Amino acid sequence: RELYEEKLRNASPDERAKLKQRAKRLEQRNKKRKRFQGQSEERRQRLRKAFKKLLGQLTPDERQALRQLPPEQRRQRIQGLIKENRRQFVARRLNDLPPDVRRQLEERLQGLEGKQRLRATRKAVMDYVRREGQRIQRDESLTPEQRREKLKALRNRYLPQRWRQELARKAAKGKRPAVGKGKPGKPGKADGKAGKAGESDQAERARRLKERRQRELRERRQQELRERRQRRRGTR
Repeated sequence: RELYEEKLRNASPDERAKLKQRAKRLEQRNKKRKRFQGQSEERRQRLRKAFKKLLGQLTPDERQALRQLPPEQRRQRIQGLIKENRRQFVARRLNDLPPDVRRQLEERLQGLEGKQRLRATRKAVMDYVRREGQRIQRDESLTPEQRREKLKALRNRYLPQRWRQELARKAAKGKRPAVGKGKPGKPGKADGKAGKAGESDQAERARRLKERRQRELRERRQQELRERRQRRRGTR
């Protein structure tokens, strides 16, 4: 810090402006690094894998040109690649939907860009898959095996693997039910009552915790009783 202040005092106005810009970039980079390190190991691995896949889409000449760019231009170029990849991802998700659903969604997405557009697309696709899952559950002409196959095909067609994995994790934690996991004949129970599922899971965890504590207390008392008996035998 002292060296930086000394450089500022001895620098010309142009050099001082460059030094301040560089210090600002370093501060932003450190914030991003801390934010990245604060993520879970699973998310860090997923981000590294996604970034590696993004760079792998470039040709060898493009990767070489990217490495030769100055740091600031390289950062801007990478940000542009991320935005373009996000735009293509949203376009693929939209193209997968039926035409009428796609037109309605495109109207809702007008004016949204970047992450906001991605989040809105994700929510719309999830809602569509959930509605279709409820419709399949209500179809009494299907056998249980046919329902399972149709629900599986529905999820695999419209939801990327990462979205399916996230839904499964949330369903396991009781935060949100997996799409189309309810019982036949009760549409919406698995798709519209995540709160009750979460409450039942919490009650089950509380019951197990209470039983474990009671078991530990009994074992501790039995151990104390055995120790007292051993001490009595030793004094005789």
